[in-house]
Amino acid sequence: EVRQFADALLASDDEEQDVIYAQYVGDIVTDVHIAMYEFGRDDFDNWPGIPFFGEREGLLAWAKGEDATYVSSDSDLLEVYCNNDAMFHPSKGNLGVKISGVKNVQLNAVRIENLVDLTKLGHDLCGSRDLYHFSQQSPYQLGFSMNMVHAMAIDFSEVSITQPLHINGVYSKTGLAFAMSTW
Repeated sequence: EVRQFADALLASDDEEQDVIYAQYVGDIVTDVHIAMYEFGRDDFDNWPGIPFFGEREGLLAWAKGEDATYVSSDSDLLEVYCNNDAMFHPSKGNLGVKISGVKNVQLNAVRIENLVDLTKLGHDLCGSRDLYHFSQQSPYQLGFSMNMVHAMAIDFSEVSITQPLHINGVYSKTGLAFAMSTW
């Protein structure tokens, strides 16, 4: 069970836990990805990037049922990360306008209204923490943040606002809500 595996993986070193071995349960996406690698790994011309299946392809052997011990709760290979997406972005939630990594942006008479997020609180698989992700920063990101609302999020950019900016009706049922967040 996922909960037991996660509890064992997250246990502190001084807690005695039984070793739990995870078993691969695929879906159409992961099965196709693994099959493409299995049958095409000698010719990477058709891959957008060479996939990593662990040292000496350990993850591939585990998924195929050839090494049941590769993914275990006492493995040094595994770490648990919570509250991030596939590209490790920490800023989550409902974003009205996002401006990221640009210069000389001019905003004129921008109106952002009625942004509502009704997301339930996330799971507690990683336990109770103030910060789940190494780059989370208070007060914008605290723990689970998929339930946040940012009417306007500006990251690493130079932006000038020449006309009035109108932001109204920014609401999150379970998280924080910001008219503007800047980094």
